[in-house]
Amino acid sequence: GFHVVNAGRLAVGASGALVPCTPVGCLMLIKQALADLSGAKAVIVLGHEHCETVVSAIDRVELGNMTTMVSKIQPAVDGVDYDGKRSSINPEFVEMVVKNNVQNTIKDVREKSDVLRNMEETGDIQITGAYYDMDEGKVFFSK
Repeated sequence: GFHVVNAGRLAVGASGALVPCTPVGCLMLIKQALADLSGAKAVIVLGHEHCETVVSAIDRVELGNMTTMVSKIQPAVDGVDYDGKRSSINPEFVEMVVKNNVQNTIKDVREKSDVLRNMEETGDIQITGAYYDMDEGKVFFSK
């Protein structure tokens, strides 16, 4: 996704080294930002409706570094059960995909990070998801 790590890598011309906004990418960012998790009480996976990587996954964009990032989000697109128009111009569908990607990421974080999973199991932290409605400026937490 387009976060500070990728912005920096793009700024210095590092190609092929982008961290996608995927479960593994999130774990990499957590490890880089929080080498010591002591004191942390929550891991919040936050999605929003203007995420260009999600929109690109819905549209099945294939373009340079975006192709790899988009492929990691594709299961969230394919996993949405929806009878309406499955398009990035349909805000209802985009929201469903974003929320599904958040849930997929939480699942993968629990499966791929023994440290975080163990901390959650012992009650030291809570892993939860949220949806940021940028138009309203509100965050809605998953139940």
